[in-house]
Order: sequence, then C-alpha cells, then structure tokens
Amino acid sequence: MAIIDGVPAIEVTLWIGGRPAFEYADPDHNPDAEEHGTKVSSKYIECRNGETFTIHVRVNKTYDHQQPVPHTLNLAVYIDGQWIRGELCRESHLKDGPFRTDIKERIARAPGGTTVKQAFKFAGVLAIDDNYNWRVEHEREKVRDLGFIELRVFRVEELENSTFNHSTDATRLSEIAEKSLKGRAISHGTQFDDDVQ
Repeated sequence: MAIIDGVPAIEVTLWIGGRPAFEYADPDHNPDAEEHGTKVSSKYIECRNGETFTIHVRVNKTYDHQQPVPHTLNLAVYIDGQWIRGELCRESHLKDGPFRTDIKERIARAPGGTTVKQAFKFAGVLAIDDNYNWRVEHEREKVRDLGFIELRVFRVEELENSTFNHSTDATRLSEIAEKSLKGRAISHGTQFDDDVQ
C-alpha cells in the first residue's frame, strides 16, 4: 500500500487477480525527498503478461478537505506516462465513511466515434539489439515512463462542469532497442483489453 508521508489518509493499492499485489520497497526512493515540491511514495510489484489490474484508492474520513483551503481531491491516473482518467473525491463523499474507488479501465474514443471501456492489463516488452540512432531517439521519450503506474493527487477548486475528455489512443511498444533503456530493467508495460461499449 502506497501512503504518502504527511497525507496518511490517502491509501493506494494495486490489485491483481482480485487480491492486493505484493509490494516491494523501491531501493532508490528517498521518503524525505520532494519532487518539484511534491511528496512521492514509490513501490515495486511483480506482474505477468495478460494479467488485468485495478488501482484501488481509499480516502479515510480523517482527510481534511478544508485545509489549507476548501478543496476537492482530483485523483488522476497515469500509466506509462499517459493520462488515463481521473476521479473526484469531495468532502460530501466522506460523510458516511471512507471514500473508495476502483480504477480498472480507461474510457476511450473508438475509431467509429463510439465511447468504449478498456480494462488495464500487463504486457511484456522485449529488449532487442537494435542500435539505429533514429529508433533510439524515437523510443527514448516513450521508454522514460514505461512500467510506471501513477496516481497523482491534486487539491482542486471546482468552478463549473467541463466536457468529457477521453484517453487518446496509445501506441504501445512491444519491442524496444536495448540502448533506449539506458540500463533500466523494464520487462512490462500496460496495454488495454478489448473494447466494451
């Protein structure tokens, strides 16, 4: 369970196969460090090709929506560096107990213009010996966030309703030039399951 120091009321757990995934400490993570003034928690998990997963978020009643100013929580999911979807947690959601949400799919626009749901699932990535500079440069940006599942939490003020924003189509890398990885041990990324209208 990823808990950010200083905000213990927000808990994030990745579930695989209906159970919480076993988490390993990130040996490179410094819990006292801040990234651009933002507190960060980091864990590792094991995964297998084709396994679907769910991001389970719980905000306990102890969370104070009035400090430092009145606000709503925006829970934004990013996978492999791409924004996937967001959920809002308002103060009224905590009236009868903790706020819980399971984020297990993205909503995307299909080629025909229909809106579809696509479940999250793990997919392997094969590192190949290909040193063409054009490929390495093209992949380097995509590889930077490959394998990351992030929940970014923002304090926001709701002003008015907005139009629905869907996820854009993601081109997934199934093969990566080994040189693009720059020594990182990446074996999996995320792909999206079959469309469900």
